[in-house]
Amino acid sequence: SSGINAEWPLRPGKKEFILNSLVKNAIGQPEKMTIYSTLVGLLNVKMFSTGGEFLVLIMERLGTLIDDAEWRSVQLLIRFLADLINCNVVLGASLLGLFDTFIATAAQPGVKPSMRDFLLYSVMQCLPWIGLHFSDSKDQVEFDRLLDILETEK
Repeated sequence: SSGINAEWPLRPGKKEFILNSLVKNAIGQPEKMTIYSTLVGLLNVKMFSTGGEFLVLIMERLGTLIDDAEWRSVQLLIRFLADLINCNVVLGASLLGLFDTFIATAAQPGVKPSMRDFLLYSVMQCLPWIGLHFSDSKDQVEFDRLLDILETEK
């Protein structure tokens, strides 16, 4: 044992600060996103409830970013969510559900072409981060269905 207590960073009063910092840094420094995903995954292993709290925070932030039309940050946060699959923080079925919502919204009549492109690109940009996970998972059929829909939408 290294003598380091894995719970030290999440002392009362510090947890929210640390989780918010991870989200902020994942958006602000996308080249280091996988580092932040790994940190979230390690925190989730040590304290399982932290992963759930983190996902709630991310979804709240995602809603705020959409409301504020901060589209680049929305895309980065979605990619961060996708990368969290690789750290066993996000379930594949949950991410596919989010992607289905984006695709269904893009297919609605009256959606501006720029918004349609944004929604579809937001899904497609995540494929390199999630492809390996879905290539041999129980969600592979659903993932293949998603790829088929994206192929027909181009």
